[in-house]
Amino acid sequence: WTGTENTTYFFDIQHDYFEEALERFGQFFSAPLFNADAVDKERNAVDSEYRLKLQDDVRRIYQVQKETINPEHPFSKFSVGSTETLADRENSSIRDELIAFYRSHYSANLMAASVTGPFTLDSLEELAQETFELIPNHDLPLFIPEVPFVDIPQRQQFIRIEPLKDVRKLTLAFSMPATDEHYRIKPLSYIASLLGYEGIGSVMSMLKNKGYINNLSAGGGISGSNFREFTVSVSLTEVGLNHIDDIVAYLFQAIHLIREQGLNEWRYKEKRAVQEKAFRYQE
Repeated sequence: WTGTENTTYFFDIQHDYFEEALERFGQFFSAPLFNADAVDKERNAVDSEYRLKLQDDVRRIYQVQKETINPEHPFSKFSVGSTETLADRENSSIRDELIAFYRSHYSANLMAASVTGPFTLDSLEELAQETFELIPNHDLPLFIPEVPFVDIPQRQQFIRIEPLKDVRKLTLAFSMPATDEHYRIKPLSYIASLLGYEGIGSVMSMLKNKGYINNLSAGGGISGSNFREFTVSVSLTEVGLNHIDDIVAYLFQAIHLIREQGLNEWRYKEKRAVQEKAFRYQE
């Protein structure tokens, strides 16, 4: 899959064929062919995916977001592709551009591999070295945008989007610097758990009792090397659609309450215990 700033390639296979499959997999990166017929097939596949999502409200909201952040930030660019944007240029084919992109961005120092299988660690290590040591290392610097995700003109915006489906949704999006360095502590996860709490006395239960919302979720949002978005999203009732200002006011009161009274050690330990269980017993 292609994420905001990273591309991930993966496979699983019966372990009897693992060694042979891993060798082929490694050659994707050390000796890619970029066959012309395969390139053309993929170009059409990307175009089909793009056109399939044109009537998708989630994708349409995503595009609105791209057009309302800092236009100088790379995230604002078109993130899919079509037969038009992937067409051959004058004096340059899309295959030429693919090869140039591969040479400019694929470097061993910017890549990581994870190998899992029913083998000894020594065997896995040997397989990994044989597979991936041929990937060229160009010592490329990690790309981090120099411009902010949201600049002053893009702050404090209120944006209305007309959906294609019968959807009533309100999202508060808070832009902040990247938070990857805090991944062991997870401060946003802690705040999200308090804002998204569903029990008695929570902002969710209060807004539900008023008939304004159907549900509430906190803590989502996109992220990248120099930005992190924190969102609070609510599914509105027809009544709630006419009380957006009230809902926003209550949500900010909840945030203020967390700031004043919510940073408790016992709450953090409780959240940490849940996260550790989820990590230990994940599939």
